[in-house]
Amino acid sequence: MKGIRQICLVDDVIFSGVLIDRLIKVLCGYGITVPLVCAGIGIIEGIDRITNGKKIKIDCAKVYDDVIDEVCERDFYLGVPYSGRSVIDNENISIPYFLPYGKPGDWASIPIPFEIEFSKFCIGQSISLFEEIEIVSKRKVCCSDIERKIPKQPKVGNYVDFLKSII
Repeated sequence: MKGIRQICLVDDVIFSGVLIDRLIKVLCGYGITVPLVCAGIGIIEGIDRITNGKKIKIDCAKVYDDVIDEVCERDFYLGVPYSGRSVIDNENISIPYFLPYGKPGDWASIPIPFEIEFSKFCIGQSISLFEEIEIVSKRKVCCSDIERKIPKQPKVGNYVDFLKSII
């Protein structure tokens, strides 16, 4: 980063602002200032954290005063690239944000009385997604085709059949 003294940071969502604030501090340690942060969505709490006592402009397409949580939609689908929480290993295994794998209440602010119904819905949506992929591609999706695996996913067999076995 030789010669660079100023940069603009861009993110999809400013939620708590912790990551961007930390990045600004690290860059400052290298003599690089960040006068502008751009984001698609900004939450006031995160924006305030970033701008607190600093001369930084925040430019967001949409700003919300308050939200319950912000989670990427892909975290609710099985087999989707980059979905869920990553398990550190060499197998590209993830833990989805729903039962029986993850913790929908803690990880996605799903109220406890709705966790089971919500989890069944997510699995059902994953089934619908892969059934449609099979229709469009005119071939069965095999478990071995799925790069982003979940714990105990078989190495062989039809992926939709495996998903149906979870419910």
